[in-house]
Amino acid sequence: MPRSRVEGKAWISHQIPRLRPSTLLDVGPGAGTYANLLSALIPGARWSCVEIYEPYVEMFGLRRKYHDVHVQDIRSFPWLRHYDVVILGDVLEHLSLGDALAVWRRARLNAAYIVLSIPIVEYPQGPEYGNVHETHRQDWSHDMVMTCLTGIVRWQRNPTIGTYLARGARAPSHALEPSP
Repeated sequence: MPRSRVEGKAWISHQIPRLRPSTLLDVGPGAGTYANLLSALIPGARWSCVEIYEPYVEMFGLRRKYHDVHVQDIRSFPWLRHYDVVILGDVLEHLSLGDALAVWRRARLNAAYIVLSIPIVEYPQGPEYGNVHETHRQDWSHDMVMTCLTGIVRWQRNPTIGTYLARGARAPSHALEPSP
């Protein structure tokens, strides 16, 4: 759905500013939750987003929240630049497992860090606001995230949503130690 659960948002609000990013890519911003939540905490950062459902751009005023708005499918996004932080906030569960893994690999190649927020329990969802892309196609668990998605160094498990911070290919070699 274009708005997400509050679980994990405080943790993410603590993690991302500590990374001091100057460029962020928010994948599937929906209503612009992360730009709303973090813009004031990261002054001067350049915010970009990739939104698959064009009506959300106008509906949620995304051009006012982001410097660059790309209306396209993340699976075919050209990654013309690299980002300090890529946010995959409630995105991977909308893709098949194969597509989710491919998006994760491409994000890691093009980012210093990836922040992931994802349901880690069975969480069925169908189309909303006329958007068929809101349908959940893959259930995830914390163990599945940790097994399938490489580079994770910190995480928080909540009852429904797991939040994760991963090191991308562009991260400094001394960056972040794993969570206990």
